[in-house]
Amino acid sequence: MKEADMTRSFLPDPKQTWAHSTCSKEELLAALDDINITAIEADIAMGRLLLDDSGLIRPIMAHPPDSTSDLSFDCFLELATRKRDGVPHKHLKLDFKRLETLEPCLNCLCTVMSRQDNSFDKMIFLNADILNGPGNRYRSLHIEADIFIEKCLQFTQTSSDENLGRYSLSLGWSVDCRSLSEYTPTDVDNMRKVIERNGVLTHFPGIVLAVNARILAKNPAPFLPILRDYPQIQLLAWTGTGEPPISNSLLTYIIEYYQEMGYLDQIGFDCQVATSFAKGLFYDNAVRIVGLFWNIKQMIV
Repeated sequence: MKEADMTRSFLPDPKQTWAHSTCSKEELLAALDDINITAIEADIAMGRLLLDDSGLIRPIMAHPPDSTSDLSFDCFLELATRKRDGVPHKHLKLDFKRLETLEPCLNCLCTVMSRQDNSFDKMIFLNADILNGPGNRYRSLHIEADIFIEKCLQFTQTSSDENLGRYSLSLGWSVDCRSLSEYTPTDVDNMRKVIERNGVLTHFPGIVLAVNARILAKNPAPFLPILRDYPQIQLLAWTGTGEPPISNSLLTYIIEYYQEMGYLDQIGFDCQVATSFAKGLFYDNAVRIVGLFWNIKQMIV
């Protein structure tokens, strides 16, 4: 198997400015033209294109349960990798929500990136929630860990040598921000086992572990061993689609914790942040209160 180019043995700086859940053509074009945006995250599901009478089911840019969009994956990729005058390319995070989207999207990605006139020079993160986590410990996963990684590794074998270091994995846990529980050492150990048994770090320049910021703030400590053992691993703390903005207080706690532990250079954020202290306090407490009732309901069910 091909191995990652060691001249590109680390990921981009985790301190990116993200456009999150960029799933419409309008949102994508706005993000591509915004000089302050350095990275774009977009969700991929199977569904139908709006104003398309054929009814064809294909990979589209949508966050479930949405199953329609005005933006197909093919169009997203064409626009995101096209050279734009005066505006640098953006890093891309492709968030696969269902396994059936993966193969057709990787085939499209291979075609676009192998073109002779392709000038895209940023990182493309292949993302999926591959393990159960807080709030979703006992629910079925839509994407199985080893299958996702195997297909991504097979994809890299079709990539040209100059593009090999252009891809990385972003691996996460299926979670619910209303959960009262936190990421545990077992959660992190399970991810470590997946990474090690698949030899991921011999084939990619690094890995991002995608973690929910609110849940991470409950206890950041379980990630210290894996950050220590693998300096080419980063954490990306996110807030999800439909989740209230997080307070600056919780983000500051995460930042100060990892700064004190010496790992802040491995931590990035893709979060919607409350615009004031009062709003942050309201949103954080609202999630806690709703979470209390939600967790009681989960125990009864």
